[in-house]
Amino acid sequence: MEQSARDPEAIKRDVTNYLLWDERIDSSGIFVEVHGSEVLLTGTVATFPARMQAMLAAQLVSGVTHVNNRLQVARLDAGAALEDSDLRREVESSLAWAKTLNPSHIRVSVYEGKVTLSGTVDSFGQRRNAEIITANTTGVLDVVNELMVKSLSQ
Repeated sequence: MEQSARDPEAIKRDVTNYLLWDERIDSSGIFVEVHGSEVLLTGTVATFPARMQAMLAAQLVSGVTHVNNRLQVARLDAGAALEDSDLRREVESSLAWAKTLNPSHIRVSVYEGKVTLSGTVDSFGQRRNAEIITANTTGVLDVVNELMVKSLSQ
């Protein structure tokens, strides 16, 4: 039996409520638009993990087929913001402490708070773990994960 499409206003109400109920997200800077069954998130959040959590919360709403996450991570106050080179060292240090990763094969580059991970890891779990560790580093505004998983035949 085919499910009928939900009313966009009902989807918007439910997404907004999910964002309000999730204690990990300060939704005061988030704006929700719904076009058909697609959700557009705009505005700002405090951290990269909050940006990802907002997208996941919207995806949980019945009737949502796609979430376009255009949320921006608010920059730290000018006095507290890390220089890209300092942020790179912070991410590298965090990755070095992870017992499940070999950071010698991971390259970290940073441009205006956007961190790019490249190189190789042994598994998809390590790839995801490196992204999570990076995303949870203070000052990171976005993460691009270009890590490649080594082939089992290598």
